[in-house]
Amino acid sequence: PAAEAPAVPAGLFGGHGRGGRGPGGVLHGLLAQADADGDGAVTQAELDAARASVVGAADASGEGDLSLDEFEAAYL
Repeated sequence: PAAEAPAVPAGLFGGHGRGGRGPGGVLHGLLAQADADGDGAVTQAELDAARASVVGAADASGEGDLSLDEFEAAYL
């Protein structure tokens, strides 16, 4: 049975533990956010859509990529 994914905290992946900065927390948060249909599995299409969403939201310059500052603002 699939475990219930915790809500992703504000600030994308802030906080500690699952979905936060603890061991495996960021990865768990990424996968929980990417699992669009909530079936406990992440397809390539779901990963691609989640990545595009994060990059689009963090890309303050609108260049289609992330600078180090944009990356840190999104993930740290």
